[in-house]
Amino acid sequence: MRGLAAALAVLLLAAPALAEAPPSRYDLTPLSKADVDFYLSILRPAAAYVQSPNADDRAAIAYMRQNHGSPKFPDPPKMPDHAPSPAELAAMQKAMADYQAKIALPNRYMTRAAQLASYDDEVARLHHVEQQYDAVRSPIEAAIAAYSGAVASCGGNDCGVAHPTPAQLALWKKEDAVAKANVAFIRPWAAEIIRLRKVLHDIMLGQ
Repeated sequence: MRGLAAALAVLLLAAPALAEAPPSRYDLTPLSKADVDFYLSILRPAAAYVQSPNADDRAAIAYMRQNHGSPKFPDPPKMPDHAPSPAELAAMQKAMADYQAKIALPNRYMTRAAQLASYDDEVARLHHVEQQYDAVRSPIEAAIAAYSGAVASCGGNDCGVAHPTPAQLALWKKEDAVAKANVAFIRPWAAEIIRLRKVLHDIMLGQ
């Protein structure tokens, strides 16, 4: 596999089962305006929400910003290296309860911030289009990554089968052509998509 199709194969090396899956229609068919319109119909309201969230979600976002995306939690109570006495056991239980109470709100904020960082998934779920959104998001975001120069080719035979068959070579050639067509096609929407995705991703970065 060469070019963009080869670059995208790097993402599959961590999941061999996925790498062996048959190509989807988006691997073999270029994106259409209807695909992009559908994708943006989910991404736009997701980004709009996290820019004007409710009070609880605003607190979670503020917490991540205050901690620059990397909150520091206190160390948990230390356990004795011997069988505790009843008094020590009671003290340990109280210390652990106090610790759990102390980290409960930060944990809730971090969990919610992670959900908000992928709030497009929630919007898709609310509209009952999760599978359709997942299917179209992959080629669109792959095209955006290639457009932005965020995907590098793995080169050599590290991308896939060492001795591909003629059928595999033909498939890769087709996928490569589709991937290149998608990069060119996505250009009119690239700036907006990059900006909207940044709105979501920046939550976990505390930005």
